[in-house]
Amino acid sequence: MFRRYRGEIVGTLSEAEAELLRHAAEQMLLLLGAVAPEEGDPPPPEATGDPFEELTGLGTLPSGPPSDPALERLFPDGYREDPDAAAELRRFTEDDLRAGKVERLKELYTGVPAGGGDVYLSHPAADVWLRALTDLRLVLGVRLDIEADTDPYALAHEALESGDEAMATSALLYHYAGALSQTLVDALLGED
Repeated sequence: MFRRYRGEIVGTLSEAEAELLRHAAEQMLLLLGAVAPEEGDPPPPEATGDPFEELTGLGTLPSGPPSDPALERLFPDGYREDPDAAAELRRFTEDDLRAGKVERLKELYTGVPAGGGDVYLSHPAADVWLRALTDLRLVLGVRLDIEADTDPYALAHEALESGDEAMATSALLYHYAGALSQTLVDALLGED
């Protein structure tokens, strides 16, 4: 978990924690249509399409809400009562929102030391991690059908009893990401 030390946010992740966070970030990136960066990866190739479409993004804009409930939670309609206004807002905002989420997840992924170890975050980097962990919890919450009064430990226990190890792991990851987020918030608001 994280704490503030000499102006930085400092924490130590075990090998299991690091592996879990990196895997979760990879899965989130795949959900968003991206892949985790590899060390030494070259920058993405330059676009070669219509310059106006590349500048404005008008060539690839979504027209409606995502069909996946987890993506719908990450990219909700801005106007629930007006589908036309919602589509128009989505048309101009979703690509940028998605790109921001992808970049934050990539920063989380590359910031987690493979094999575990110490993590040192500046305030802006801690904010990036916090936002990425929030997106992870939103997706897990949808996938697990988490309600305000759901106890993730009880859910994990029930899942283990029924033999659903994936659900148990997801429930524990949901809880862990929340606890990790809380320590980041506390460290960001605390004093040395």
